[in-house]
Amino acid sequence: MFVSSVRDAFRFPCFQLLGQIANDPNCHTYSSSSVVTYSMGDDGQPKIYQASSSTRTAPGGVKETRKTMADSASGVQKMAIGHHLDDRGHVIEKAKDARTGQIDESQEFINLDETEADSFDGEWRARTTTAMGASQLQYPSRELHESRYAPQLAIAAGPSRRDGKTSNSGHPYAEKGRKQRNKQRKLN
Repeated sequence: MFVSSVRDAFRFPCFQLLGQIANDPNCHTYSSSSVVTYSMGDDGQPKIYQASSSTRTAPGGVKETRKTMADSASGVQKMAIGHHLDDRGHVIEKAKDARTGQIDESQEFINLDETEADSFDGEWRARTTTAMGASQLQYPSRELHESRYAPQLAIAAGPSRRDGKTSNSGHPYAEKGRKQRNKQRKLN
């Protein structure tokens, strides 16, 4: 079956169901989008633009939004996190100029006064706990995230030997493999 246009795609029952779920206040939803562009500048240096956006919702009018942007041409990096309850919201945005190191922070209050920010954040946490149970709409701590997602080599080279060959004795599974090979040799 061929879909001739995006508009036609939404005539299929599965897409209609997704539209209904997204608007149902009793459903949990998650949506995200991201874009990365890469080009060469006039000076021969690469220019990279990255942007992402995600939205998570939970029953009871709970919503969290996240937006990020990084532009190597301008040196600007931005991140905004918004917590929303029905028609009220609190969005914190941080922007960093990578060239100067200057960091700017701004806050947007939607149908709130600045003085209500702390009580709103408490209400948001309470309603996410109610809607989500033990697993709130929270992301892991920075330390956990950095340790879990630290860049790692796909194949780690072991320490080198004097004869120029490499040894994988430093690999966590090297000892297990050595024991299995020795066991097979004894059986043969």
